Amino acid sequence: MKESDHQKKFIAYCKLNGLLVWSNQNETPYAKFINKATMMKLSQESNAMGRLKGLSDTIVMLPNCILFIEFKVGKNKQQKEQVQFEKHISKFDYAKYYLVYSCEEAIKIIEDNL
Repeated sequence: MKESDHQKKFIAYCKLNGLLVWSNQNETPYAKFINKATMMKLSQESNAMGRLKGLSDTIVMLPNCILFIEFKVGKNKQQKEQVQFEKHISKFDYAKYYLVYSCEEAIKIIEDNL
């Protein structure tokens, strides 16, 4: 199962349960159709508009906290920017960061935080 499959399944679960959830799209889905110069320009524009490097894949708003959930599969690990973002989030009492390897793991985190 791909990382995006876990994310889609998790987002569907959240929506079905009336939770406010959104996904951070780190890459444009059209990247393979755009030349390198155009991609660089789009990336610079996104950075100027406040794109955060390392931002988690999924964000869920719960009544008592905000969850930042990063999905990985297999032996994949966090990138340097993702580790830095996690450290930044840990400074806030109302925000929690989780690294998960399945949709089921992410759902359990929701249940534990409700």
